[in-house]
Amino acid sequence: MPARPAITWADLAAQAEAAHQAGNGDRALALARAARRAGPGQAAPAFLLCILLLERGDPEASALLGMLDGFPGYPAGWERLGRALQPRQPAAARVAFVRAAQGYAALEAEAALSGTAHRMGVALRAAGDLPGARAALERAVARDPSLAAAWFTLGLVCQDQGDAAPAITAFQSALAARPGFHEAAFNLGVALQEARRLDDALDAYAAAWRLRPDSLGRIAQALASPASGRVWLHPGALQRDLFARAGAAGPAAASGGAARPRLAGA
Repeated sequence: MPARPAITWADLAAQAEAAHQAGNGDRALALARAARRAGPGQAAPAFLLCILLLERGDPEASALLGMLDGFPGYPAGWERLGRALQPRQPAAARVAFVRAAQGYAALEAEAALSGTAHRMGVALRAAGDLPGARAALERAVARDPSLAAAWFTLGLVCQDQGDAAPAITAFQSALAARPGFHEAAFNLGVALQEARRLDDALDAYAAAWRLRPDSLGRIAQALASPASGRVWLHPGALQRDLFARAGAAGPAAASGGAARPRLAGA
């Protein structure tokens, strides 16, 4: 009989990720330890083990953090580590995000890739560097205008900076690239509302509601902000308004579709 192929560290790490996604924390941790033993010089299992320990609040994670300094060129690991650190150690998380951004910058210098610039922008936003994040994301969408996720993150950064007009453009571009992008439709509504364009905001919210009917409460909460000047005391009234708007043109409205008649009282 032919010999069975040996299980590699990559196989073990993939199994650990699957167990983690399935909610089996003990098995995920055991497999991550095995992956680390099978690939002691590999970045992926080292980061995975440390992240799983951090998520469990295991003090062993602190002893492993220093070991990760040996892998400066693994930005995806540093970005994920930053997210794991954020709830309990925000200062350490910022350091991890900066390391991620530096790694992505090095990769981008080697090959001008839109996806790398996008990940760099995400990491810089998480690190609090909004100008750097915006510059990276603008490079990403300039290289690949069809990258909906990069347009969306660019819109979030512009919102963070209080810059409504480019945020609106970015969310519209995200929807043009991916018409079923609910979060882009919802955030377009928020950006339009912040720009005091309430009727257009309601059209965007209608598109978001049509994509995700369970988002009605979130939309009502957004509309209760001072920027709208309106409060729907009866959710049914808001739902009827959104239904009429969504029924008239649907999600295309949020991505810059043709204008249409407004409802009285909107």
